[in-house]
Amino acid sequence: MNTIQIKTDGVCVYLVGKVASSRIARVLLCFIGLSLVTGIALTIFSKGDLQSGGTVLIVIGVLGTLLSKYLLWNAFGEEIISFSTKTIVSQYNYGIIQSAKKVMEHGGRLAFHFEVMREEDGIKEGLVHFQGYDKNNQPIPLFRTTVYMSEKECNILIEKIQIVFERDPVKMAPPIWN
Repeated sequence: MNTIQIKTDGVCVYLVGKVASSRIARVLLCFIGLSLVTGIALTIFSKGDLQSGGTVLIVIGVLGTLLSKYLLWNAFGEEIISFSTKTIVSQYNYGIIQSAKKVMEHGGRLAFHFEVMREEDGIKEGLVHFQGYDKNNQPIPLFRTTVYMSEKECNILIEKIQIVFERDPVKMAPPIWN
């Protein structure tokens, strides 16, 4: 199960979601990583045809690049989000690198929806979708969490966000529950 931390300073609500991959997934990821490193090493140190070795090296490099983000996310992934009465700011931490911060304005009103993705032992886990409104009061999808959280954690997050909004003159839109 993922680890979720929810804190507030009274002005913003901060959510840090840490990916918790299973032992089997970690072993599989390590195997894939070692296979890529071994393939690169064998290609570099092989005494065969340099042209075919270069092609293999390029293919392994492309696959390694595509898989590296996935591997790092499952090994060290963190989703860092802050909510204020004006914006949502998100950033992803991959252990050794971080994505750029993404700022999404929501026009002072924010609605949400909890999407159940799995249920285990009576505990519902899923993603939280947030939407704002444009100047014509039309809904605009803004953001969806990446790290699964329990419905209980979602409710705690929403309660803290609502408290921050209650302290601000612009009120929060009612929640959307399908």
